[in-house]
Amino acid sequence: NGADPNIFSLYSETGEKKPQNSLTIAACNNDVTLLRLLLKYQAEINAYPEHTQETTLIAAMKSETTTLATIQFLLENGADPHAPNTDGETPYLLAIENN
Repeated sequence: NGADPNIFSLYSETGEKKPQNSLTIAACNNDVTLLRLLLKYQAEINAYPEHTQETTLIAAMKSETTTLATIQFLLENGADPHAPNTDGETPYLLAIENN
């Protein structure tokens, strides 16, 4: 149908609108079925909005609702644990900080 799974739009569940793509929304909602579908249709697992450089993995790790199984799925499917955002945070460092 031509839909681009990598487009970022302003999305918020809490009122604070942040640019997120479909993959990030699915990950933060632990929807592994949707994650598989998006990846099948060429969603870029390490895509990020330019001004934050926050990848799906970083956003998922910062979310209070994301499960370990979702984080593991992202890593097993190519999410980069060393990709920094504009604040220098990486998923690896977040994992160390949050035990």
